[in-house]
Amino acid sequence: MIEPELDLSKLRDVIDFEVDYIKKSYEKELSEKDTILAEKDKEIEILKAKLHENGMT
Repeated sequence: MIEPELDLSKLRDVIDFEVDYIKKSYEKELSEKDTILAEKDKEIEILKAKLHENGMT
């Protein structure tokens, strides 16, 4: 009877590991996208300032 319990415990460990890996992967991807969006926002603000400087807005 102990063996099935050990198998379930191992299975839970594997599942927990996989879930953590996927979660960290998505968090990293979202962080990278947030960084890119922040950079694009800065670029947009610079372009808006240049347009305003040149009297185009």
